[in-house]
Amino acid sequence: MFLLRSRRDITAAEVAGFVARDYPTLLEVGCHHGEDTEKLLQAMPTATIFCFEADPRAIAAFEGRLGGERRATLIPKAVAAHDGTCPWFASGGIVRGREWDYSSSLRRPTEHRTRFPEIQFHEAGEVPCTTLDSWLRGLGRPLEQIDFLWADVQGAQRDLIAGGQATLALTRYLYIEVHREPLYEGEIELAELLSLVPEFQPVGRYAENALLKNGRR
Repeated sequence: MFLLRSRRDITAAEVAGFVARDYPTLLEVGCHHGEDTEKLLQAMPTATIFCFEADPRAIAAFEGRLGGERRATLIPKAVAAHDGTCPWFASGGIVRGREWDYSSSLRRPTEHRTRFPEIQFHEAGEVPCTTLDSWLRGLGRPLEQIDFLWADVQGAQRDLIAGGQATLALTRYLYIEVHREPLYEGEIELAELLSLVPEFQPVGRYAENALLKNGRR
């Protein structure tokens, strides 16, 4: 099914190779502290990246790293199936000597607690959320194309897709986390993911992520 297979995540240089376009537009859903954002901008200096993040800890780290960077716009919201607010399950615990904030999600952790007992979760109230299509409508200018959508959504793939049909129709490449064994409540597996985005064809499998290409783009 997949032409490319790797045990590691995709690199920024590989993303640039797939995009292969001057002045590309990228979306990064779950940008966390901005480490990947920074690498993507280094690999594609003329890119514009719209970055979504809902965890207050990660937002503060992102702003400390990339505050003032005009090529990267931070949207401090989770991407969901509806607009408004969403329940938030915040990850924590000390992992490899530091506080772990990498696994927070809109979705309640299930098997995650068993597979990674060192990572703790607590219900942290609600966070602002938006659908991708609401964000797109509110952008204030039309987008001709989204060259690459990087989605690190910790089990909320269904939510992104449900609220992002118009945005996905503009997207050339979708790089989306899909765990081989679901870790969160209601998380979909690869076969269902592919059925929900039938216009996208498999390109590569990178660790627990799938790279898909829009056959209409």
